[in-house]
Amino acid sequence: MNPNTKLLASKILKGRYFSKCVDLGCGEGYYGDLLKNHCSYLIGVDHNYPRLGVAKEFGGYDEVVLSEVQNYSIPYDVDAIFMFDVIEHLPKTDGFDLLLNTRRAKFTLLTTPAVFHTFLGIRNRHQSFWTEKELQENSFQTLVYNSGIFGFFLNEIIAWRESSDVL
Repeated sequence: MNPNTKLLASKILKGRYFSKCVDLGCGEGYYGDLLKNHCSYLIGVDHNYPRLGVAKEFGGYDEVVLSEVQNYSIPYDVDAIFMFDVIEHLPKTDGFDLLLNTRRAKFTLLTTPAVFHTFLGIRNRHQSFWTEKELQENSFQTLVYNSGIFGFFLNEIIAWRESSDVL
């Protein structure tokens, strides 16, 4: 949840509009207002019921779903999938499975730390580390940027994939 991520995501999403979107791991819905500007129908998915309630009330989501992201069945009519600081909270094999499942959407955007932060286990512990190379090997364009989160200068990766070959 930081303004640098919102700014970059806004630039990447400029000129893009989708019918149905899913924000996997939406938490309190911090990115909901940004995403709603690019989606006709926005679904928020999170495993934490209290945070999901906040997202429903304040995040602009049309629908919220209580589910672990790796267990959520992505609807086939979804155009875009968003995952802000989610994939690092999954075991690596679950993360790769999730990346494979996102191929059914025309557009996917995600963020993840560019370094493994063992000290950032504030809410949930990070279980995996993702490199630019791994994301690029999964057809993502990537950009490393400074998130400046928690007063630290931490590098994050923002990655996006646009596909005309939807599974």
